[in-house]
Amino acid sequence: NSALFSTQGSRRLPELRLILLGERETGKSSAGNTILGGAVHFQIGQATEECSRKQAEVSGRLVTVVDVPGWEGGPEGITPERVRREVRVSVTLCPPGPHALLLTLRVDALVRATAVKEHLELLGEDVWKYTILLFTRGDQLREGVTIEQHIQGGGRDLHWLLEKCGNRYHVISSLCLEGKRSTVQVTGLLETIEKMVAGNQCEAFSPLMQEIEELGKQKNERFNLKLKEVNEKEIHELGLENNRVIAALKQVYREKD
Repeated sequence: NSALFSTQGSRRLPELRLILLGERETGKSSAGNTILGGAVHFQIGQATEECSRKQAEVSGRLVTVVDVPGWEGGPEGITPERVRREVRVSVTLCPPGPHALLLTLRVDALVRATAVKEHLELLGEDVWKYTILLFTRGDQLREGVTIEQHIQGGGRDLHWLLEKCGNRYHVISSLCLEGKRSTVQVTGLLETIEKMVAGNQCEAFSPLMQEIEELGKQKNERFNLKLKEVNEKEIHELGLENNRVIAALKQVYREKD
């Protein structure tokens, strides 16, 4: 069925589960409203204190968006443990797990990779495989400057983040809340997400599954180590036995002589 595929050739999923993460005041709530069709699903103009989950049908898909409280990104800012806890809890609000984590970055603000890494990896090191950079306030780009040019001149921290995210990014405008232009930018974002999902074998991100896999890996490593110890012991014992047999044979031949 051709309706199940996007123009990029990746499979169109009937459902997409997304999480919006980022520093405070990077436009997460506004981005969530834009993705869900422009209606006021998430409150804007005030700080998000706890995770909020909203759903809507978008371009023939059921889209779930979780808006997460923002962390402190400044060099001296300390993120409260309450916010760190909300980051960890966010993935449980869209079971069995999100298809994508959208890391919001303002095009008119400095990017600090250290703060992003510290908070994003609260969900585990594998989180990067499921992360897309979502540039907000695209209308604030300098006249004549494309998002690609902005990224090129964005500095070492931005380039590092982009590489960690597999060069996946998208830009949305805070002024484009409804109409055809909004539909185009959201559809483009969903297709970018679906392309990434296809690359992840359509698996959702689940820190719990990552922990289970890690435990299994550790168990296998312990088993292999134990097996090696047993084998080495058996080889040693076999060597001792061979030595005893050889000694006994030598004794027999000496007695015959």
